[in-house]
Amino acid sequence: MAVGLTNLDFGAMTSQVIGYAQNSIIALIVLVAFFLVSKIVGKYTTILIRRISRAIKLEETIAGHGLGDALLGFRLTEIITILVELYIALLFFGTATDLVGLAYFSNIVASIMNYVPNLIEGIAVLVGTLFLGDFISEKIRRRGIFAFKDQVASFVEIFVIYVGIIIALPIILPAAETTILLDILRLAMITIVIAVGLGVGLAIGLGFKAPIERAALANQDMFDALVGAVNLKKRKGKSWKNLLD
Repeated sequence: MAVGLTNLDFGAMTSQVIGYAQNSIIALIVLVAFFLVSKIVGKYTTILIRRISRAIKLEETIAGHGLGDALLGFRLTEIITILVELYIALLFFGTATDLVGLAYFSNIVASIMNYVPNLIEGIAVLVGTLFLGDFISEKIRRRGIFAFKDQVASFVEIFVIYVGIIIALPIILPAAETTILLDILRLAMITIVIAVGLGVGLAIGLGFKAPIERAALANQDMFDALVGAVNLKKRKGKSWKNLLD
């Protein structure tokens, strides 16, 4: 009786192992097949995207506006094809895991698929701010008629990109905390306002220096009567000879 029970248990275990092996082989075949299909679909989709890009001269148009280096060496077509290939691969992998009953992996893929729109939206914001920052800075460099225009253009570009990061970060990483970045931005804006105010005040002061000096020279008798005689017409070196009579 014991021998029969042992043989029965061994036979059941063997059947289970064989069943698991068969299911694993089938699952592997399905996953590999869907992976290969996803690669083929992704390849031809990216070829189509590149042909459309060349047909509408997307990259040439971007370069023609002086924005060829806005994406830090990347091309907009490349970014689009990478995102499309990623989405296609996840779509096929999720379908394959559903077919073979791999619920754990299927749930993971479903979570990633739900996250992909946020990723695309965040990347779109970053790409847009990179283009905008480069466009504005290029306009300042080309048309700026003031001193330090290169420095101002670089600052404006960095500022626009920084604002884009603050906007895109919560989209890409919903749990990300941007309070520190906002505080830094506020401090930077206050510093800029103070610096610009001082610069404008200094410029106005220097601008009024010559007119005030001419007015004082033209009305020296009146100033002599008010504050005492001051000789403004004589200089010694670079300093006024200020002698009280």
